[in-house]
Amino acid sequence: MQSNVFHQASYTFKYLWIKGNSPLHFITDDSFILNILTAACSGVLSFSINDDQRYLENNENILLSVKKGEEIIIKNDNTSDLSLLILYPKIGLSPIPQEIQNTIQLLPGGHITKKDNRLHLLFEQLCESTQVIPVRGLTQEIILLKISLLQIQSLIHPENLKGSLNNIHHEKIILAKEIIEQDLSKNYTIPELAKLIGTNVQYLKKHFKQHFNQTILSYSTERKMVYAKELILTGNYRVADVARMTGYKHSTHFTTAFKRYYGFIPNSLRQQ
Repeated sequence: MQSNVFHQASYTFKYLWIKGNSPLHFITDDSFILNILTAACSGVLSFSINDDQRYLENNENILLSVKKGEEIIIKNDNTSDLSLLILYPKIGLSPIPQEIQNTIQLLPGGHITKKDNRLHLLFEQLCESTQVIPVRGLTQEIILLKISLLQIQSLIHPENLKGSLNNIHHEKIILAKEIIEQDLSKNYTIPELAKLIGTNVQYLKKHFKQHFNQTILSYSTERKMVYAKELILTGNYRVADVARMTGYKHSTHFTTAFKRYYGFIPNSLRQQ
């Protein structure tokens, strides 16, 4: 015979939207399960825990364990980015079962989950719920519970996990970017860059575009053109010199590329 006993709803959490690319900086006042979700992230979200910096791509979320007194800094790449931060307390009520919390504690790098269409829809509903004032609080909590459930299901079913957070690919892409920038008089091919950073062409092309929302060619051209404009505006260099310093063998090729990028020829800067 079933006893008539009231059951306490097993959830409580804190949440915060992170809008734009102004850093969020706080010190944890308790031990938490930290859930960072990239709601509408066009670039890379960076976060650090006690100066240990990590990164999330625009289709990734992470669940990890944090202790009381830890310093957390979270920053989106772009002003249009939107991320969601949820804190589940370890002591007290939580939608995350204790056995799952214990698993997370054993993995310092945390668990990465991938964003899917269900999460996209929930993010949209969460944004819309902020406009419905009479039921705003309750509606948001229900949606957040659904988001939490999806994250927990990814933990219960390991085949859905992408794996622990790995910064190796980010470091390689950053290195490729630095190689391009350190000498703009050079024109690296993609195979050359891939060899220099220790990866293959497809890997480099894919992750560079994901990290910087630009192809390697468009990024290289942008840096060369910005640098060329700065050089010309100093008044200390001829167009032929600037062409050579930005990797163009012929000044006519440089002038064509400059006009294509800016809409005017280099010499017109001298007349301003």
